[in-house]
Amino acid sequence: MSKKMNVEEAHEYVKGAVTRFIRASKEAIKLGAHESAIVDMRSSLTTRSFGRN
Repeated sequence: MSKKMNVEEAHEYVKGAVTRFIRASKEAIKLGAHESAIVDMRSSLTTRSFGRN
């Protein structure tokens, strides 16, 4: 993340990040992870680059 943001953009970015983290944490617990496990937040497959060596 190298883009400069204003306060409103930063607020939306953080709100989205926290929402995704909470959703991933609940899903991990639902799938059997211990509640103290560290959730690995990986990028969406749609944002990954493929074909690099």
